[in-house]
Amino acid sequence: MELWEKTWQGHTLLRHAEQDHIGDLEQVRTTVADPDLMRHSTHPIIGTDTCLFERVVAGTDDVMRISVIYDNPNYLAGGNRGHVTGIYMPEPGSGGYIGEIFWTAERVKGKKS
Repeated sequence: MELWEKTWQGHTLLRHAEQDHIGDLEQVRTTVADPDLMRHSTHPIIGTDTCLFERVVAGTDDVMRISVIYDNPNYLAGGNRGHVTGIYMPEPGSGGYIGEIFWTAERVKGKKS
């Protein structure tokens, strides 16, 4: 998976700079490598090719959400290339093009999502 410099510098750090933890590249890596849950995107243009990774930032109630677009909509089969298209901290109850949870880490099963 790739995180392009233009996405990091030109979008994430500019548009979401006021959000806690947004500049923490290690937290970004952890969110993608070991998410609490994963959702399908419902975006009308890129939804079928996009997965949303979410993880609560350790020691906080803050959630980091990362959208990754894959070269193939069959990304669940694995082995597909993808790149990060967005990194942000969603507001509680915020909407958007957020689909159903399709995977939950064992450590958070049974907890409120």
